[in-house]
Amino acid sequence: MADILITQKRRIGTIYPQVTISERMHDELAMTDNPVDSGEVVTDHSYKLPAELTMRCGWSESGSLFNDIDSLQIASTPNEAYQNLLSLQKSRLPFTVTTPRRQYSNMLIRSLDVTTDAATANVLMVEVVMREVIIVSTQQTTMAAAEDQASPQDTAATTNGGVKQATVVTDTSVLSKIGTGVESAFSAITGG
Repeated sequence: MADILITQKRRIGTIYPQVTISERMHDELAMTDNPVDSGEVVTDHSYKLPAELTMRCGWSESGSLFNDIDSLQIASTPNEAYQNLLSLQKSRLPFTVTTPRRQYSNMLIRSLDVTTDAATANVLMVEVVMREVIIVSTQQTTMAAAEDQASPQDTAATTNGGVKQATVVTDTSVLSKIGTGVESAFSAITGG
């Protein structure tokens, strides 16, 4: 009987549901609403959103038949299964989810929804909504000193230049001088 559980195709972290009623997988691509110039690389204007997975799972008292297999974290009671899910959510540590269709990495539990009524008083039926955390690697680099750069004004690190005061710029262009001359001539002719 242990072989049935070891080959089970569904797993939330190290928690194995006794029954899975449904799985809803959601993958979405965000893309620009702005026009993309002909010849542009379209992938520069779109990115993949985190994957989401919603599972409706169930546990009953019958899980106590498998209590000997502790390493699989098979809950012996519906309450224990619920506490395991709450603990996984509270830990905020990314985990792997395995389904028959796909394996999801770096998942967190966004929400747990449980409704208990007369029909489900002795079982746990829970909707587990999980979302991928996109993890990236960053690097820190050191720039060469300004005196070692060919164009430090373009490539050096930014520095605090202090407070700057605005200055009034007078227009000394040729058109400006012509405009002033035309105004003076017009004033002389009209007497104003």
